[in-house]
Amino acid sequence: MVAGVDYQTNISIFFKQGEIEALSKGQKIAGILIRKNNPHQQGLINVQVDNDKENLNGFGIGIEDKKYWGIKENFELDIFIGNYYFGLLQERGRIGTRHSLLDGSDITLYNNLDDFNTRNMVDNLEFYKDNKEEYKKLTKSKQFLL
Repeated sequence: MVAGVDYQTNISIFFKQGEIEALSKGQKIAGILIRKNNPHQQGLINVQVDNDKENLNGFGIGIEDKKYWGIKENFELDIFIGNYYFGLLQERGRIGTRHSLLDGSDITLYNNLDDFNTRNMVDNLEFYKDNKEEYKKLTKSKQFLL
């Protein structure tokens, strides 16, 4: 799983093959979360199906962000999908909702990576993940301003 968060705090999560099945069996899936506007800033994102926390700072897809705000490296987000939204994700291949930030940010989960735009977003995040150290060097040398 790889995920990105943009400057408006919109979160996109992309599942790899087999991860939806693992979620359906009660497993927690961990992946890399990348700040798209500062791709060298990367952390961890955890996703699990949990009806008790599905409305935590959201509706149907809960979010725990205590280890995210004000942290530049190694931040962490926990995402909790309720059974209803999880069923829609399995059925449709994509589901999203707004989380409770005042700015109306959204969270979108993708299981179907077949269309061009979705595949392109995943490829970009994978590139950022694979080249994290290069982005750090460029940012420090001030040749590359984000």
